[in-house]
Order: sequence, then C-alpha cells, then structure tokens
Amino acid sequence: MVGQILRIDSLKDPAKNMAAATEYYLAYCRSRNLSENSIIYYRNRLASFATYVADNAPGIGPKETSVQIVREFISWELERVSPATVNHSIIALRAFFNLLENDGLIERNPLAGIKKVHQKRPLIETFSQAQVEALLAACGSNFAGVRDRAMMLLLYDSGARASELCGLRLEDVDWQECTFRVTGKGDKERLVGFGEVTRRAVQMYSARRPDLDTTALFVTCYGMPIGRHRLARIIKGRCERAGITGLRCSPHTFRHTFAISYLRSGGDLFTAAEDTWAQRSYYDQALLSGIQHRYRGAAPDVFTRRSTSIV
Repeated sequence: MVGQILRIDSLKDPAKNMAAATEYYLAYCRSRNLSENSIIYYRNRLASFATYVADNAPGIGPKETSVQIVREFISWELERVSPATVNHSIIALRAFFNLLENDGLIERNPLAGIKKVHQKRPLIETFSQAQVEALLAACGSNFAGVRDRAMMLLLYDSGARASELCGLRLEDVDWQECTFRVTGKGDKERLVGFGEVTRRAVQMYSARRPDLDTTALFVTCYGMPIGRHRLARIIKGRCERAGITGLRCSPHTFRHTFAISYLRSGGDLFTAAEDTWAQRSYYDQALLSGIQHRYRGAAPDVFTRRSTSIV
C-alpha cells in the first residue's frame, strides 16, 4: 500500500502489543484453571491500563512500558476510582508483567518497585439481629419469598460467599447432616454446616421448587439459576422492603455478620478468616474495637448455631 507501512509482525507480538499481551496472560490464567470471575477481574483491570496507555502513550507496548507510565496511570485511576480498585489494578498489573518477564518477553517488570496505595480500612458493616428478623419478615409466602428467606438464612447461618450459594446444586446438600459442599476460591472444596431452622427453610423452598433441567438449587421464577448479580439485587430489594438503611445491603454483609457473630460467640479467629492474614487482622480489629455490641449473641432466637458452620 503506497504511503503506508504496516508492521504485521508487531500486531500479535505480546511484547509490543497490549491487546496481544492481555490475551497471552488470560490464556495463562485459563491454563491454571482460574475461575471465570478471576479471569474477568484480570481482563477488566488490564483493560483500564490499556485504555490509559492508548490515550496517553499511543503505540507503547508492554516492552516499552516504564515505571513512570505506571505511576501516572495510578495517579489517573486515583482521580476516578477508589483506592481499593487502584490496588486491584496494581496487583493485576504486577502479575501480568511478572509473567511477561518470566517468559522472556520483557526485560524487567515495571511494577517491581511499585507499592500499593494507602487505603483506609472501613468499619465492617453487619446486620443486627433485629435487621435480620426484619429481612426474614419481609419475605412473603409465595415462591420468591420462600426462596429468598431460605437463601438469606443460609447466608446468615453459614457465612457462605455469594458465588458459593449461587453455585449450590441439589446434590450438594446433605439434609441429614445439615451440611452442603461448596467450591470456593481456588476451586477449594469444603463442607459448610447450617442449623435446624435453616434446614427447615431450605427444605420448604425445595418442596416448592419444580423439577427442572438445571441442577442449581436456587432458581428464578422462570426456572433459571440465580447468579451473583441477581442475588445482590434480591438482597437489596428485601432490605428496601424491610426499611433497612445506613449500611451496605449485600450478600457479603451476611458473611461479615456471620464472622463477627462467630467470633463473639467464642469462635476461633483463624477459622473465621481462613482466606488471608489480612482478613484475620481485619476481623480481629473489629472485634476488639468494641463497636460490634449491637450484634447477636451465641444462640439467638432466629436459629440454633451449629459448631460445624465454618468447617
């Protein structure tokens, strides 16, 4: 083509092309059998960086990315998103450039000396016993109400993650032992226990659930599996109906509520926060601060706590 030179060899070179490098890294993530949520997380954070580079340093690929460009990107993101999101970007980019460096595509990881930005630890938001009771009372007797009551009790009684609850299948539940098998982060399986009141609520829902092609335990009124975003909307809607304000109404708030209640009931800190040392410290600080007095005691009237709930 007259007047235009196209370097075809650079279009698919991960060292010179950010889009190619992103796909290179995501292929690596898939080879490690990372969850789809993790892959989406990395894709979104890398896309943010690629957008910044395209707008502010066009033509620059991973091999030419400097520490200065990374620092300018961090400053750019801090003006637009929360420090927590910026730290997610730093973590994702560090892993991304680490792979490129280890595979010999770049000489040095530009994030090698970059530290995460400072972020304040927010107070852990949890539901009070009265708020949980109000949420349960806000559920009617129709299919959606019985289902929502079962889901919220299961979240409250077990501390399960939203993705774990949504991933439950009919065959995962052991009614006799009051346990269910979940696959959590890193494809780690564990048994989670629940109490008698929760068992009755979930069985009441199961009796209303028709035979469907899907084996998902919790489904919509149209017979489709409930996903994380749908679950979040359900919890938010129930909070609005119950008149609960002043805190984040989400499935994860149930998880925090469970953890704090478990600790206040004499539970083991290392078991309650099995994911990371940071999370253990997080719960420890909340427990010692004395701000959690409004939460329920060891055996509230809503249900009976089982010691196996956090296996």
